[in-house]
Amino acid sequence: MITLAARTPSHPNPQDLANEWLSHHTLRDIRDLARELSSQGEDVTELVGAVNELEALLRETHADNGEEADA
Repeated sequence: MITLAARTPSHPNPQDLANEWLSHHTLRDIRDLARELSSQGEDVTELVGAVNELEALLRETHADNGEEADA
């Protein structure tokens, strides 16, 4: 008789790890991480651009709701 054991990945899903990290950090943390990566020679252009877009979206959303954005 052959049985199939439940598969457990040897490495967690990178998207799950990213979502977990983002649920506990702020955009300032991401900017600090980008600065650290940049100082190590990494190209962070896309990351910084994405954070800028997200901050603009948050400002717009908060402005539409009559609130001040705290990113």
